Amino acid sequence: RAEVTQELIEAELSQSPDLIDCWLGWSSDKRWSPAWFFSERPNGSWAVGYYHNEPSKRCEFAYDDRFAACARFIKEEMEEWANQPALMRKFL
Repeated sequence: RAEVTQELIEAELSQSPDLIDCWLGWSSDKRWSPAWFFSERPNGSWAVGYYHNEPSKRCEFAYDDRFAACARFIKEEMEEWANQPALMRKFL
């Protein structure tokens, strides 16, 4: 997994920018916690974060660039799934 970097994901997204809408849809359709999220803010910036029922485990990162934000979300999302095989079996 180390070879799949955020920069590599960002480069792929720049070749297929329509995928960003797919990832926004995936993020907004989530109905479980804890979970990573990706969203556009009203001011045009982008947010990537981790929502947890326990507030001390939450975090959020702001981005001006949608490609960088989406790449961060994808990387975090894939790491989360890879580290929790039971979660993957539940949803796939």
